[in-house]
Amino acid sequence: MLVLFPFEKEIYQKAGIPVTYVGHPLASIIPMKSDKNNARKKLNIEKDQKVVAILPGSRFSEIIYNSEVFLKTAIELSKKNHNIIFFVPMVGESHKKMFEKISRKIDLKNISLKILVDNSYDILAASDAVLVASGTATLEVALFKKPMVIAYKMNPASWQILRFMAYQPWFGLPNILSKEFLVPEFFQDKASPKNLSEALLFQLFDEKNKVNLSEKFKKLHLMLSENTAKKSCEVIMKMIS
Repeated sequence: MLVLFPFEKEIYQKAGIPVTYVGHPLASIIPMKSDKNNARKKLNIEKDQKVVAILPGSRFSEIIYNSEVFLKTAIELSKKNHNIIFFVPMVGESHKKMFEKISRKIDLKNISLKILVDNSYDILAASDAVLVASGTATLEVALFKKPMVIAYKMNPASWQILRFMAYQPWFGLPNILSKEFLVPEFFQDKASPKNLSEALLFQLFDEKNKVNLSEKFKKLHLMLSENTAKKSCEVIMKMIS
């Protein structure tokens, strides 16, 4: 078994299954230090503007459940600071149309919001903080060394099952890998615009927190950098021969 995360290795070893930790391919794709200034130029962002990336999820169900509260969070955040511009990267046109349909139900005239397709890495590189749905995207945000708030809403019945199945206190990958609540997590009813906006405000402006997260995320990036393709190939070739 080839596994992407260090904690998976122990699970398979305990089950008596041969396992090799090969690191995560995203750690090789995403640079250790991204070019924030260049990304901001590409997106025509003014120097004094704060950028918050909003990532409600890549599945249609995630967009349906997360978009409204994420947008209302943006409204609350704008009330507290008028110099914030929000970017929403979408994985495709159909996802963008669904998000826009939901956004039309909410009064967004007082916030600066841009919805783009296929610009996620430029947006993450340019961002000052990120509101992100739990999933692989949280790992991408961590590899870009960005402060974040993790949130997730789902079908209530699914949530009841999931929360009783959890065998550890964390849901977000950065927290699982760090084995601590490195960044805040809010799920279901706790994922309210008030809670999320207050948490994002801290992530945006607390300098000590930014430095701490950057250092922790660098260590995480190094831990996952195992040249996954090469290591996987070596293990497979060894087994074949």
